[in-house]
This record gives sequence, C-alpha cells and structure tokens, in this order.
Amino acid sequence: HQNSRSTIGAMQNRSGDIAAYVLDALDHDIFSPASDAGDISSSLFSEQNSRLNDIRRVAGLKYLYTLALDADGEPIYLVDGQPVDTPDFCPPYQEVESGLVDEVMRAFAGEVVMAGDVKDTGYGPVLTSYWPVHGHAGNVIGVVGLEYDAETVLQLDRTALLYSFGISTCVILLVGVVFIALYRGVSAPSHSQLAYTDILTGLGNRTAFEMDLKHPWAAAGGALLVMAVFDLNNLKVVNAPYGPSRGAAYPRSCT
Repeated sequence: HQNSRSTIGAMQNRSGDIAAYVLDALDHDIFSPASDAGDISSSLFSEQNSRLNDIRRVAGLKYLYTLALDADGEPIYLVDGQPVDTPDFCPPYQEVESGLVDEVMRAFAGEVVMAGDVKDTGYGPVLTSYWPVHGHAGNVIGVVGLEYDAETVLQLDRTALLYSFGISTCVILLVGVVFIALYRGVSAPSHSQLAYTDILTGLGNRTAFEMDLKHPWAAAGGALLVMAVFDLNNLKVVNAPYGPSRGAAYPRSCT
C-alpha cells in the first residue's frame, strides 16, 4: 500500500510540470465559442490535437484533453489529444462522464484538482487531475485534463496485499512452530520428571524403579541378573526432629 501511495504521489507531482507546459502551449482560441475547435477537420483542431497528442506520448499519459462548458453550463470535451482514428477517441462536445463531473466543475471554479484515488471511467483504471485555464481577464475559460494509466498503481496494491498475506501467514506458522518446540522442550520433560521423580529426594520414585526393573530383564534375555537392595538406617532419627527437607539430604550425605 505504501508503494502505491508513493506512486500516486509521484504522478501528482509530475502532473504539475506537465500541466504548466500544456497551459503554456495551448492556443486559448480553442475555448472561444466562436472558434471552429469543434470541427475535427479544421486547422485549429488539427494543430491543437496534434500538439496535445505529442505531449501525451512524451509525458507517458494515457489521456490529455481540454474541456469547455456548453450553453447549459455542462462540461464537455473539446480537443482530445489522440489520433481521431483510435477506438477511444473522444469527439468534440461529448459530455463528460458522470463520475468526473464533480472534479471537473471544481476546476472550472478555479481549483486545481488532483484525485488521490484510482477511478474507472469505462476506459480502464486512471488517475486524474484537472487544471483551470485562465483567460486574459483572469477568468476560467476552460480546463485541461490529465489522466495516467493507473494499472501500475492497482498492481502495486495487489502485490502489496499478497506480500502482506504471505508474510502474515509465515509469521503465524513460525510462531506456532516455535511455541510447539518450546512446549515440547520445556513442558514434556517437566511432566516426565514429575511422573518418575520423588519431589523430596530428587531420586527416582517407585514408578521409575518398576520401569527400570523391566528394562534389564528384557535386555538380558533371561540371563542371570544380580540386584542389590539396601536401606538407610536411622532415617527416622533425622526426619523426626529436623523435618523431611533435612531427611531428603540424608541419603546424599551418606554417599
């Protein structure tokens, strides 16, 4: 997501330089109601259309066009900066798509409008910006529209989403593996120790004795075994006056 935001920011910053060049190169006569800018066979239209098309290709824009207001004050396309024989060429006086009207009208009110989100106008995902064209009296006589192909931005978003999902999944799996390893390494030996160890003495308890007793017989295969059993004398003498904790140390002191 951060990459797509950076890409959008770079496109917006570049739009300012492109718009400044376009505004300087435009013939303001195309915005005059009495001009023949709406006649695609006229020299005025051909010259401005060719100029916008050249700038569009060099700047790497998907679309570059001019807009005007009709007699009812509705925004319409005027000169489209691409060859007239292309499938998505927009002829003069065609109404602006409804999804763009709000931004276009803000530009006619004198505001530079740069969209922060990708939109789809029916010709694919685009990132738009609109720049007011001021006449000699300072009034807005038209608008220049710039559109970038936003497929790159969408691809960055999709890639970021996939990376995020993949990283999150790996982290969850790694945490799970570490937890299981720690549980087996810490908990299992502890349980084993409690099951086979006498808490007071730290020595093997009766269960441990019986388990150990089975293994020598199985390993010997019936051969003669010798077992030595001994007891500690006077253990009660230590346990009674001093307590079990001292009694637990008594076998060790006798070794």
